[in-house]
Amino acid sequence: MKIKVGDGIVGRVAQIKQPILLSDTSMESRYILDDKRRFSELAVPIMRSGDLLGVLDFEHSEKNFFTESHVLIFQLIAKLTGIKLERISSQNSKPLINGVVYSGQWVRLLTQEKVHRDSNLSLGAMADVLNISETYLSHLVNKLGGHNFSDHINHYSILDAKDMLADGKYNDYTILSIGLEAGFNSKSTFYSVFKKHTGLTPTGFRKGDGKAKKGVGVKH
Repeated sequence: MKIKVGDGIVGRVAQIKQPILLSDTSMESRYILDDKRRFSELAVPIMRSGDLLGVLDFEHSEKNFFTESHVLIFQLIAKLTGIKLERISSQNSKPLINGVVYSGQWVRLLTQEKVHRDSNLSLGAMADVLNISETYLSHLVNKLGGHNFSDHINHYSILDAKDMLADGKYNDYTILSIGLEAGFNSKSTFYSVFKKHTGLTPTGFRKGDGKAKKGVGVKH
């Protein structure tokens, strides 16, 4: 639902930047009906450095449900939310032209340091390594490969696994060992992801089906 500034209770709070507490919405002409009428409403502005960032809106089916205590509690929540939003905005303020630098660092971590081989690898951990926010890294990964962080990591793990499966020096390695080496934490996950990305099982690929089916590779 789109509400203009000044319309309804939420819009009015956005306009005056002050909380509004309604004990009986049936007596309020400005009340905007959503899926069904609720008789109590409390709307609190999210402010930071004098600027409006948003409005927290709460409704309840009972009349006279919200009290002044609720107002104080939700104002505190709004204040904490404002601080968090400002922090996120600050972290993501780096222009995407810097993405060239971060992209290079990220690709180096994957191709040279093989960070994808860590089965506990997380978006947050990698964002910390690059000194950028999780949101920024997620956006960067999507720009690089057109998919999310997990699929991006799987892409490199599968490339790694394919190289090992085709390399004679890994002939003594079991399928599970190669999967674990490539960054998967179980045989079932390795088989599932490998089949999804290549159309073959790791066993089939090792037997030469991957060579016979020329052109079958990692799907983007």
